Amino acid sequence: LTFNSSGVMSQPSDSKVTETNGYSKQPYDLVYLKSSPLLVKNLNQVFNVPPLDVKSEEKAFDETMRESGMQLRFKKDFATVNRLCTNVILGCKVLHYTGHGLENGLAFEDEFGFMHIVSPEHLRELISAGRKEASVKLVFVAACHSEPAGRAFIEAGVKHVIAAKIKEKIADKGARQFMRYFYLSLLTGRTVREAYDAAIVNLRAAACLPSARDEAKKYLLLPTEGNHDVRIFPSLKEGKAGDCTRTLALNNLPAPADHFLGRSFDVQRIVETFLRAKKRLVTLTGPKGVGKTEVARGAATYMHQRGAFKDGIFHLRLGDFSDAEDMKKEDIAMAIVDSIDAIPEVDTSHKVKPVLKRWLRRKEVLLVMDGLDSLLKSKVKGPPIRSLIQELLEDCPPLKILATSCERIGITRGVEEVELNVGPIRVGEICLLFSKLAGETLTNEQVGLKGESGMYLKHEILEAMEKHRLFKDIIKGHPGLCWEAVQIFRKTKDLEATAKEISKKLKPSKTHKVVTPGPYDPMGSQDFEGKEEDREEIVRLLDGNTDAIKFWEAFQWRREVPIQELKIRLAQHFNGYTGTRRPLSHRSVDTMITHLQIWAQRMSVRISHKTISVEAFRIFWRYWYSRLCATICKIRYAWDHELVMGVEYSRGDINREVERGSVGCFMLRLSANNPGCIAMGFVSREYPKETMHILIDCKHSTGHFKITFDDGKSSTYRTLEELILHCKRVTVLYPRVISKQQAFGGASAESVGHGGAYEDEGPS
Repeated sequence: LTFNSSGVMSQPSDSKVTETNGYSKQPYDLVYLKSSPLLVKNLNQVFNVPPLDVKSEEKAFDETMRESGMQLRFKKDFATVNRLCTNVILGCKVLHYTGHGLENGLAFEDEFGFMHIVSPEHLRELISAGRKEASVKLVFVAACHSEPAGRAFIEAGVKHVIAAKIKEKIADKGARQFMRYFYLSLLTGRTVREAYDAAIVNLRAAACLPSARDEAKKYLLLPTEGNHDVRIFPSLKEGKAGDCTRTLALNNLPAPADHFLGRSFDVQRIVETFLRAKKRLVTLTGPKGVGKTEVARGAATYMHQRGAFKDGIFHLRLGDFSDAEDMKKEDIAMAIVDSIDAIPEVDTSHKVKPVLKRWLRRKEVLLVMDGLDSLLKSKVKGPPIRSLIQELLEDCPPLKILATSCERIGITRGVEEVELNVGPIRVGEICLLFSKLAGETLTNEQVGLKGESGMYLKHEILEAMEKHRLFKDIIKGHPGLCWEAVQIFRKTKDLEATAKEISKKLKPSKTHKVVTPGPYDPMGSQDFEGKEEDREEIVRLLDGNTDAIKFWEAFQWRREVPIQELKIRLAQHFNGYTGTRRPLSHRSVDTMITHLQIWAQRMSVRISHKTISVEAFRIFWRYWYSRLCATICKIRYAWDHELVMGVEYSRGDINREVERGSVGCFMLRLSANNPGCIAMGFVSREYPKETMHILIDCKHSTGHFKITFDDGKSSTYRTLEELILHCKRVTVLYPRVISKQQAFGGASAESVGHGGAYEDEGPS
């Protein structure tokens, strides 16, 4: 079984000519190069590349080759500089390019999804460096502003070039129409001039273009004074055209989404992480419905079409199993084998895992493991999927894995797990997605614009949609919510009614469930009743600190209190003490209690899993809680907003937040892997987007904050805000653009200036 360029499984046929049948030594009759880069760099900034309808043009090209009824050998490939040079050296009579044209060159692709602009001068050198006698007789440049590039081909020795005028943009439909009639005429024995004239005449009469005559004037036949009464294919035989396009590797990738918008940055990050950084495990994280699955499929399809994994890419729907939480390693291995048709049939009476390993050791493949959430919640101690992935990566060196999950897998040994967060898309793109899914352009009445129907352009309708609360405040760039809203809109035909309906369906996230504020009501006070004579001892233990005494006074001067009571008191006190509006969630409070126990252990204070002693609380308050609250208060007073510190945030949560900001944007969180420590996450690089995390330890003897660098050196600061002020690479608090100096005051000492290639890369 083979797969064609569209990834469709098919049987080999006579019309599909492979490189092994003796044809490879002959020049191709026609080489079709297509360019579809994801991003473009400009002055250290990166932008999305406007999408072209490359698929429709390629489909039109295939139909034209088949319709011509001539035996010619053609090949389709992606437009990179290396492949252009290869095809010129091997030889081809006609070279066709489709992609973005710029006044300063043509847009080719590089290996990692970026646009590579090839100037006319560079094009001339590349073509001239081919064979001594130019084998390329005609070049068709189907791109806007392509006249300079066309003239470069002429200077390199090409006799005939089709291009667009330098100041003109060409329509996709017009380009397909022109190409069809030009090649039908050329392949059936017409001269270049006759084929060009026939294409122009047919384009002028095209009913699919409202300005067909103006479109026809944009195409040039270069050189204008040249002799084009030449037949490129004077004696082609009738028969089937031979497609010499390289056969793609095996795959079982699902068809891509009909409307895949706003994900170029995400796809490019994945491509670059695998192909440039050579990482072997990438996990896409993000909330449910944000689009992780489609991003993974999009990246896998992009790499597969360009031949990135020679032995195939296989998509595994591991989240579809109803009994996922009960699955063992052997069950998961069997599910993987079932998903990969290329693995020989396995005897289920024997262990499957060794068979899977033997096959993967010899293959350069990418496994797309989609939906690992239920498997990571396995009832079996230590999720089997985690240990299986680690085992496969360690025992099968060529293997690479792309996984999707709401949280990182948690691989800690052998192979580095790279976590890439998938966040919402921009509001403008979500409005466009909504229109496409709805299958109609909204009217001006539906988006709140006054005036007669039809008086507004499409982009004006979209701009009005962006201001509607449905997209700005409810959907917020979330593709899953957008799809749900479309289903409601199809019934109501009203955006406001849709907004009300979908608001009812939205349920508050579990991570935002809060401890309800209210009057303090001690639980089980009969069992833990304090004595009045303990009051003086407790005041002494709390060092006479007024705030700490007020905190503990609510417990009626008991020496020990149940943990649940302390949690409620802590949740109430934190908001009042720091002046923040957002209540602590249950997860936040649990994290703080864990830190309290860690600090007590550090200071050799006895701890219990049921109660907290005043001695343990004293350590927690003096060395950690009061210092943390002091920093939060400074942030709070400088910036009248919700709590900036994600007390219960994970590494992925921080990534999701700060990645929306610019370089230097930072947030703080409590470290889960290093209890008692604070982690600072900040944007360290804009393109590709990179978030770095550094660990800040609080010394138990003094309460000072310490940061350790890769080279083993460290710096210690009296307060957390002083440390932040002295870190050069963090500048503004997320999400408001407020400098750290505004929040904490200016730095007087020298900034941190040692430790590794980057100053603040964090501890080894």
